Amino acid sequence: MATYFLYISILLLASSSAYIVQNENNLSIQISARFICFFSMFIPAALRYRIGTDYFNYITIYREQFPTRGLQQMEWGFKTLGLLCNKLGLPPHLFIVVVSGITYGIICFFLDKRHCFTLITLYIMSLYLHSYNIIRMLLGMSFFLYGLQCDYYGKKIKGYIFYFLSMTIHTSLIVVVFISLLSYIKINNFLRIIIVILLPFFIFSIVSYALDILSFLYPRLAIYKSLINFRPKIISGLSIIIPAIPSLIIIFRSKYIQKINKSNFILNMNLCYILLVVCTFFISAFSRLTITCCLIPLFSIQLLLNTDKKLKKCYYYFFILIFLALFIRFIGVNELAGANINPYRSIFFR
Repeated sequence: MATYFLYISILLLASSSAYIVQNENNLSIQISARFICFFSMFIPAALRYRIGTDYFNYITIYREQFPTRGLQQMEWGFKTLGLLCNKLGLPPHLFIVVVSGITYGIICFFLDKRHCFTLITLYIMSLYLHSYNIIRMLLGMSFFLYGLQCDYYGKKIKGYIFYFLSMTIHTSLIVVVFISLLSYIKINNFLRIIIVILLPFFIFSIVSYALDILSFLYPRLAIYKSLINFRPKIISGLSIIIPAIPSLIIIFRSKYIQKINKSNFILNMNLCYILLVVCTFFISAFSRLTITCCLIPLFSIQLLLNTDKKLKKCYYYFFILIFLALFIRFIGVNELAGANINPYRSIFFR
């Protein structure tokens, strides 16, 4: 029960602070609210002990100074961060603290106030507990999110720099960055429908050939070839369906999205996310990518709320309700992605 209280308190404190950031014009109040939001997410993650899928793996890798053998290989951006912490003499757990600080720091301090409440609230419901497990991926996703924001609002050079940094932290971000860049191609709604209809018939061949090429260029990806015909039970759950619902609504309500600048960009990204979710039901190798791409609909929701104002309140209540159900489900699962995040354990109470 204490674990439920903690995680729900994080949600309430962070989301209420994010609401203040989004709706308050006083700069000092905004900054104070951002700090409250940050610490409410950061402190529990920093003080955790022995929870999370890769907690002990990263502790071991850090102590061994990021060896290059076997499955302990790391992308050079994450490895550089780890080696820098190692050179500074930080103990292994403090490396986890640093990673958490950067992850939530980007989310809480770099995020534009126009997206703050909606995105942070839904981020906590859908991704925050994952950040205790797949810490490297969520770190890279934070860099990608800021890059996406910069890209969308016209700061392309800064956006591409953060895109690049995200790829140096986790390889899967290459796919998400590719989707973002590919989304600039102009297509009409009819072609989007054709793609959705035809893709399932060719998906196995496309993915198989693509993995052959990628495995040749990057041998580490060869392991995913064996997952093409394997579909575990977890893939049929709400964790895949719920994050895709906003993207479906965005596509069906495209006439409102088309009122904004770069509407084609937003629609194409959400289309790609829907296709990825559909593919995940047939090919388990895509399951990690659906988590990685989850930031696409989360970023886009505020744009829908700004344009489809007649249904704005309905969207708010509906999205919060379904994502809250997902959040409660995550808390109740003792082995989320193979990790114990319930019960919560602190370094002060081992």
